[in-house]
Amino acid sequence: MRIYFAVISIVAFVLTMAIAANSENSMSILSDHKVLLRYENGTMLAANGKYDEAIQYLDKVIDSYPDFVGGWTFKGKALTGKGEYDEAMQCFNNAIELSPDYEVAWEGKGIVLFKQKKLNESIQCFDQAIEVGPQIAEGAFYYKNEILYQQGKYNEMLQCCKKSLALHPRQSSIWDYEGLAYAKLGKLVSRQLSSVG
Repeated sequence: MRIYFAVISIVAFVLTMAIAANSENSMSILSDHKVLLRYENGTMLAANGKYDEAIQYLDKVIDSYPDFVGGWTFKGKALTGKGEYDEAMQCFNNAIELSPDYEVAWEGKGIVLFKQKKLNESIQCFDQAIEVGPQIAEGAFYYKNEILYQQGKYNEMLQCCKKSLALHPRQSSIWDYEGLAYAKLGKLVSRQLSSVG
């Protein structure tokens, strides 16, 4: 899971920098090398499970640039890693308010809701993440399939897998979910046929 978090963190960092480059409010962070270095340190510490240290760096980023979506998003990720879900949710909500089309914040919010067992709300966040950034929403597809599997919604799960695999054909976990969905649907069909005959 840490490797997944590290890869997602790097991708999200690059995306956040792209948002910063196009955002008036966040543009100055790119020229503030001291704060940018704090942000980089915070994201890497979070990716390596050093959440308290990460939060210290990210708090300094937020203090300097309260409108910088990346600071809020990665603080939310670090708080999620610590299991501090209410605080993490507030961070993700702040990020979404600043940038409603930021897939990483929607995915983070969905993960918090998933961990809180609020599955239907979680799916709504994952759907939003997929809508605004399907090319990078691998985590959202993964968690959505997990929820659909838990709920026994195998046909929906198959559709989600097909959409994900069209965009991310090397995402092995989605191939696994697709196989699980086919297996469950096959068993249901077998039971229905045997009860008819």
